[in-house]
Amino acid sequence: MDKIEIHVFLISLFILSLIINYIYFASKKTAYEIVDEMGLGYNFGKTYNCCSSVDKNNLLYDQIKTWGTILPTKKMINRIKKYGFKTIRFQILYTNLTDIVNSEWLIKIKEIVNWIVQEGMYCILCVYHDKEFWISRGQSSKNNYIDFWKQIANQFKDNDEHLIF
Repeated sequence: MDKIEIHVFLISLFILSLIINYIYFASKKTAYEIVDEMGLGYNFGKTYNCCSSVDKNNLLYDQIKTWGTILPTKKMINRIKKYGFKTIRFQILYTNLTDIVNSEWLIKIKEIVNWIVQEGMYCILCVYHDKEFWISRGQSSKNNYIDFWKQIANQFKDNDEHLIF
């Protein structure tokens, strides 16, 4: 592992430990209890996870349609719950968009996360394809990575254990 990979790994471990501590103290449930409650899960697939030729003027359309996925709706989430699923994995990509992470993109992702949580379900928000991006940025990636996660944490700071990163 080179220095950047080690920094990214250590920062990721630190963030994970903060999340685990938050889940434990905020919910007063053990991690085992939460995992047991999560039950059967559904994967949104490549929704919001495309990384090719992003048009920053047309984020939602480009990112969702590039790999043939569709925009999640409240009706879709309700139906997923109706079929017995208790958790939805929502994999997303911020790497092409880090300079605008607090824009329309993050607001739309938060809206979908809220729909899932409002149904009483768990949402696993998975940031995808980030290793290649952060390593390609070189030494400056450490500060960018920290700023990136601060923005995400601030956007979702009011969520409880029903949102898992």
